[in-house]
Amino acid sequence: MISASSYSSWQHRLRSVRRYFVLFAAVTTWAALAPAQEEEADAQTRTAARELARQGAEAYDNGDDQTALDRLDRAYALVPAPSISVMQARVLVRLGRWVEALDRYEKTRVTVLGPTAPEAFRQAVADATTEGEALRLRIPRLAVHVTTPNGPPPGLGVTLDGKPVPPELLDVERPLDPGSHDVAASAPGYEPVVRRVEVDEADNVALEIVLSLHLEPATPPSPEPQKTQAPNPRHAPRSDRMSTREVTGWAALGLGAAGVATGAVTGLIALRKKSRLDSICGPDGSGCPPGSKDDIASYRLNVRLSYVSFAVGIASAGAGGYLLLAGNHDSSHVAAAFGADGVTLSGRF
Repeated sequence: MISASSYSSWQHRLRSVRRYFVLFAAVTTWAALAPAQEEEADAQTRTAARELARQGAEAYDNGDDQTALDRLDRAYALVPAPSISVMQARVLVRLGRWVEALDRYEKTRVTVLGPTAPEAFRQAVADATTEGEALRLRIPRLAVHVTTPNGPPPGLGVTLDGKPVPPELLDVERPLDPGSHDVAASAPGYEPVVRRVEVDEADNVALEIVLSLHLEPATPPSPEPQKTQAPNPRHAPRSDRMSTREVTGWAALGLGAAGVATGAVTGLIALRKKSRLDSICGPDGSGCPPGSKDDIASYRLNVRLSYVSFAVGIASAGAGGYLLLAGNHDSSHVAAAFGADGVTLSGRF
């Protein structure tokens, strides 16, 4: 008694053997029925095509669809048998490339067979017709509508997954592989739009894209030319003109120098007067003649002037030096007042 698992495995091997036989018979028969192609399809080419078809069928049974499609494509390029093309369509269906699979089914379905065509070819055409119609009902469809507030835009460009969409395929349903797809639309003067749409088996999706006008950034007004004015000497930087404190300081230094010089001169005059009076009046001054009063008064005046001049000169020189060394403040000033009792200095530093 045969178990269910053994029976299933035996059926699988039987289907594989039958598929190999069909492909082998199809390739061999196709070459036999086309004597006009014998020069092109020689024995080596036919043998290579049979081997590739066998490898493709084996990879298909093992679930290696990429390898299966590669081997079947190579075999079909060598010997374009309908039994190979129908297998190509089945692999494309499993890969999710339904639109290509439907095209391959249709190409197989319209294959023209002669009266002596092998049964494998006729079976392949019949399978392509049946399987193709079933796939047609499962394929999703997408209709893309692009518009603007001002109507259809001139120069419209639409791409599907990076490939240009002909204008004839806009606003109508078109078959599409299931899965995610990116639709991009653009037109001169409008903001480009990219939409991602997800379609499943047997879906009918209408995608509406509305383009908005492209707004150019506002151009800032050009600045008016600035009028250049000659610099006002009164507002010149402080480094270009002397401050009030500096002017006052230098004036005080000048006054101090003049005071010291005046004190020295009047002091010399007083010393001469004293020397003369000492010779006339004696060392103690008790013997001064009556006519020496003017000399005594002149002596006393020069002594006082010398003291005052020295005092004013030294004070002014000190104040001037302070003003020049202490810094610049416009509000600083110094003043000297002369009186009977001497000189008085006042100021704000």
